[in-house]
Amino acid sequence: MFNTFNPEDVRPHVDTGVCGKCRRKLEKGHRVTVAHIVDRVGNNARNLGEKGIYLFDEYELTHIDCRDPLLKKGLTNE
Repeated sequence: MFNTFNPEDVRPHVDTGVCGKCRRKLEKGHRVTVAHIVDRVGNNARNLGEKGIYLFDEYELTHIDCRDPLLKKGLTNE
């Protein structure tokens, strides 16, 4: 079940030097991805039958795998 939306949820919860998932400091060589913050879902102005999302300019960085931030084991589902 999802938590309810709070006003602070439209801003990054951590600085860009910290992983948004595990909250550990990002270090040299860590593999990260961008976690965009969704503003809203809406219709495409050029094609009203098509839905899409609008994103805030701000974002968080997250490890691809917090257990293996350097991805020495590669991408795994474990």
